[in-house]
Amino acid sequence: MVEALAQNTNEYSFQERGTSVNTTAKEIEKMLGMYLKMGLVQMAGTRMYWETETRYSPVADVMPRNRFQSLLTSLHFVNNMTVSETEKKDKLWKLRLWLDSFREKCLQVVPEEHNSVDEMMIPFKGKFSSIKQYMRGKLNPWGFKVWVRTGISGMMCDFDVYQGSVNGIRAKSELGLSGPSTNILTLSDKVNAFTKKLQRWAARAESGDFEMFSELHDFLESDMNANSLKESITCHLRSLLDKFNQYFLTENVEPFDWVRQPFTNCSSNNLPSELEDALIELSSDRTLQASFASKTLDEFWLSVVQEYPGLSKAAMDILTPFGSTYLCEKTFSSLAYIKNKYRCRLNSMEENLRVAVSSIDPRIDLLCSRKQAHPSH
Repeated sequence: MVEALAQNTNEYSFQERGTSVNTTAKEIEKMLGMYLKMGLVQMAGTRMYWETETRYSPVADVMPRNRFQSLLTSLHFVNNMTVSETEKKDKLWKLRLWLDSFREKCLQVVPEEHNSVDEMMIPFKGKFSSIKQYMRGKLNPWGFKVWVRTGISGMMCDFDVYQGSVNGIRAKSELGLSGPSTNILTLSDKVNAFTKKLQRWAARAESGDFEMFSELHDFLESDMNANSLKESITCHLRSLLDKFNQYFLTENVEPFDWVRQPFTNCSSNNLPSELEDALIELSSDRTLQASFASKTLDEFWLSVVQEYPGLSKAAMDILTPFGSTYLCEKTFSSLAYIKNKYRCRLNSMEENLRVAVSSIDPRIDLLCSRKQAHPSH
């Protein structure tokens, strides 16, 4: 690996400047050792290790400063010309070979009986990194987040560097269950769709088919010793399905289809006779039908409250209950932002929160017109 690092460094320097730094594996090893010593004895800048007042002999005596800087600017772990566009979708493609090699060594460590998986932060405050994270409350809040599996002794057995979005696409971990315009009808549809997917995934996983998980499928195809992993994934999918069925109770929302489709479902057995007659009248109003497509459900049913008050109230009774905790979490986040350490003595929170979470734009001119100005005398 060190030989490859030296070769890639020489090739990169020639590609960029037309001349090679002509480094060797031995010199690269010295440079890596210097970095380890710099980590033990940290200074504000690398130049300080060579300056007269702050000179640190274990570093300065190994290599001249100009040579160190020249190698540092040309250091390359991979040949850019040989990497495909598909491989470059990996945010760590320049370090991938080294990370995979190091991970293989970690996996060769005999695991202890009890293991723990958690996240850790590698401190980093540099500017040029797309995977740098900020984790409030951590000892080192700025840096790279890494998922690590360790034993009781603290020995690392496996790791995975967190890269954020997968291939530039936001992970849909919330299944669309959050947002300002959700209701129990649409959320129920999404939960039912996901549980059906889980059933299909579990059935295909039991037969050894993991094509629905593209990255996992590629990994299992390349690793012949992954049979035990296949069984664990299948059990996990079944367990996840059981938890979903336990947490999200199956409820038939078809009787409420008239709320979502009042012009195609013009009758409902769950409505009183008076409201069902009103629904028939509404479904025959072509003017309302033309405006239905341009409004959200709550906007539409509020717009007909004068003409169909009972029907509007029945629809809003279904749409109004919180379908998720999104609004609560949004308000709590606003509270945490407003009442920070610089405003810890702020007491009247109701007015501040009302403005923070409201979607209504304040009419500043009208508010100011109702107040009397007090110019200086």
